[in-house]
Amino acid sequence: MFFLPNLSSIKYKISIIFFVFFYLTNSSQTIIKGNVKDIETNIVGHGVILLKEIDTNIIKAYKAIDKNGNYKIEYSSSENDFFLEVIALGYKKNILLLDEIKQNQINIHNFILTSESLQLNEVIVDSSPIKIKKDTIIYTASKFIQGNEENVEDLLRKIPGVFVDKDGKIKYGKQEIEKVLIDYEDLFDKGYKLLTKTMPVKPIEKIEVLKNYTNNTLLKDIEKTNKVALNLKLNDEYKRLWFGNIESNTSVASENSFYNLTGNLMNFAKKNKHYLLANFNNTGFETIGDVAELMSSTEFEGYLDDEDNQKRLLEIKKPITFFSGERTNFNDSELISSSSIFNFSEETKLKTVLFVNTDENFFSKNILNEVNTELINFSNREDSKIVSNKRSFLGKLEFTSKLSPFKENVTIRSAFKKGFLENASSILFNDSNNIDEDLNNEDKLFDLDVQYTNKINKKTALVLKLNYHTEKVSQVYNINRQIYDNIFSNTQGIDSLKQFSNIETVLYHFNANFLVRKSNNHYFKFNLGNKYKIDKLQTELELLKNNLSIKPEGFNNNLNLVLNELYLENSYTLKYDTFEVDTNINIYLLNSLFRLINEEENVNNFIFVNPKIDFNWNINKRNILNFSFLFSTQKTEIADIYSNSINTSFRNFSNGTGSFNLLNASRASLTYEFGNPYDKFTTLSNLSIVKQHDYFSTNTIINQNYYQTNKVLFKDRVNIDFYNHIEYYFRLISSNLRLGVEYSESNYQNILNNSLVRDINTESYKYNIELRSAFKSNVFNYHIGTSITNTDVKTFIRNSYKTYNSFFNIYFSPIKRIDVGINSLHYYLSSNISNSNTFFLDFDIKYSLFKDKINLGLVGKNIFNNKSYEEITITDNFFSTLNYNLLPRYVLLKLDYKFKFFKIN
Repeated sequence: MFFLPNLSSIKYKISIIFFVFFYLTNSSQTIIKGNVKDIETNIVGHGVILLKEIDTNIIKAYKAIDKNGNYKIEYSSSENDFFLEVIALGYKKNILLLDEIKQNQINIHNFILTSESLQLNEVIVDSSPIKIKKDTIIYTASKFIQGNEENVEDLLRKIPGVFVDKDGKIKYGKQEIEKVLIDYEDLFDKGYKLLTKTMPVKPIEKIEVLKNYTNNTLLKDIEKTNKVALNLKLNDEYKRLWFGNIESNTSVASENSFYNLTGNLMNFAKKNKHYLLANFNNTGFETIGDVAELMSSTEFEGYLDDEDNQKRLLEIKKPITFFSGERTNFNDSELISSSSIFNFSEETKLKTVLFVNTDENFFSKNILNEVNTELINFSNREDSKIVSNKRSFLGKLEFTSKLSPFKENVTIRSAFKKGFLENASSILFNDSNNIDEDLNNEDKLFDLDVQYTNKINKKTALVLKLNYHTEKVSQVYNINRQIYDNIFSNTQGIDSLKQFSNIETVLYHFNANFLVRKSNNHYFKFNLGNKYKIDKLQTELELLKNNLSIKPEGFNNNLNLVLNELYLENSYTLKYDTFEVDTNINIYLLNSLFRLINEEENVNNFIFVNPKIDFNWNINKRNILNFSFLFSTQKTEIADIYSNSINTSFRNFSNGTGSFNLLNASRASLTYEFGNPYDKFTTLSNLSIVKQHDYFSTNTIINQNYYQTNKVLFKDRVNIDFYNHIEYYFRLISSNLRLGVEYSESNYQNILNNSLVRDINTESYKYNIELRSAFKSNVFNYHIGTSITNTDVKTFIRNSYKTYNSFFNIYFSPIKRIDVGINSLHYYLSSNISNSNTFFLDFDIKYSLFKDKINLGLVGKNIFNNKSYEEITITDNFFSTLNYNLLPRYVLLKLDYKFKFFKIN
């Protein structure tokens, strides 16, 4: 049982308790003491502690473990040339290297032993499915496979501590993973969804969580990092072997014709690795996710996100919906991708990624907006149909060469992308004549990154980085009717509206990193760099009247923003036994040049300092406490500072601030972790408070036919986030329980119709509970759960709604070679203006015609044939009810053929 803290008191008062402790020192002896328990926290009251020399393995001293599981051993040495070995009957040996032991002091170290059984032939059997080896947590894949997994993503959902959201993003605890490796090789960077959504689970032997992960192997044990990556370790029989699968699905009972054809071909030899994928479907399946994830380059670390990718000024797209694309995405998609790693020698490696995708989408929605503000009240109804056609091509090359083995390497990365997106929509607005709009997008990107690493010695390294980035996004927007009363003068007879926009970015970035890991585990990082960025934005709006073009004043933009940023970032880590303090002092010298059309250049110089401090206390192997505080400064983007109006949707015009600004923010965070992955009980809690000392809000002029939104700089926005997650494993019923509580709150201000400054408060609560079985027989398993989300927005009135999402999934094998999965989902929406109740049922039946080779099956989706679905959106201005179409019921006949053929020596 757990309780949600009194969050209202958190908003106004925070108490920070600093734990201070010290050890009594002994002038001549190093003492190590502690207790010995097993992974079930039972006392191990027998056995012996041996002190051995590292080089000779000679026993220098020993002590017996007493009946209470305690031990105490002493030794004299000025060098870390010993190690401790724990031997107890019925348990696996445990070794402690003494390189981190404080000399001539009292050290506390508690041992956790893993049980082992001995057969008569003295073969050791270790049945634990989870092991911890330094910074690596190892899961035995076969212990978590239940037979209904279609891909790696399905398996990862069953791993303790690993979370996969509906879009395929993977987190370990609350932290998103950096990448997914195969036998420690990276084929996809952050675009790992391409792998996890398509790769079968049969070849996987181990799943490894790599904590404190670094992208640069030469920086292992030097760089201080909190990144997390996953590594998929393959079974030996699948190494140096071409293997894959072909899955074909075609509809046999549906209103429309549905299909899904997927083919994988892969080889993970020691010298070269290849992953080829093709997918063609109209069942809503989204293989790739976000293309931008595949384009990631070398990370330039910062406190808050500093994205250089431009955002489109105007978009016609389907809204983000509760369900994944497999229920809402009316698509016709073709995808071909190839990812390869060529190890020409032990010193030279080349990675290539090629990707081609075409995707046609259709989306139908009905929106009822209820506007209820202090100044104006009305309702609007929009019935729209959206059609989009996307074509994307990208390529990526990465060349790595070890100039000197174990000392120097150079990496050159190059990425290029070209994409076309054509959108069109037909809108019935308040039952008037149809409004037709279309938008053509073209974007180009090129990125070049060079990195040189010199591992000066075992504890010191120098890293030089050079990056060149250019991107261009062009848009042409047309709308066939003019409904903007009083915005334009002399609008009688206007036939249509057209807008051109163009955003270009060029970036040059250089930095030098000097890293030192001292023998006492203190850490120093010095980073000197310079970033030079040029942004250009152009927009032009035309009103078309009897084939004549009218360009109204105040609706064209032409501006340049040039930023030159010189920065010096310093970080130092002090580590004392289980206590660690990270300090960062970052200094920035920024020169900005901002020029609007027909105006003089506006040049400014800024100097600002961003400090950060982080306290980390590893109380013991099961308890970790962390507190951090930082102050950050963000620079406004060119899409924030244009002065004239831009048409950003068919009913909205937006204006920027007209000036360049720096936005300051501070953040405090407190995190507590309890337990190890193999423990029955684990928990993670986090409280984060962000104060945006400067932030952009809006002055919105609301009319029934259109909005005019102006960005305004405000002060002191406060955001509060609380997260608590608990996992408990019930051995009696072989099931894992997950409990979660999430809370977020935001307090800010905006202006309505040029007159009223309003205080806005938004709150969101989410509670969820899941129970998943882990029966070893795989004859029957279940997964049941529910989540409740409550959202509130308060202005002069309060709007709120609740959603209840419950599911019950069962998997069973009634006879040998037949597996059946039945998934049910119940969704209930409750609000003060509408309620909806929807129930979904899906099934998946699989018959193994030839074991591990050919499977036949039936897949059924939306068996109750729900035609539409309703969601609620709340803002400070309106209460919106969105009703959109769902993919109809269909049943697919499935053929899955797995193959493997010739080996590569």
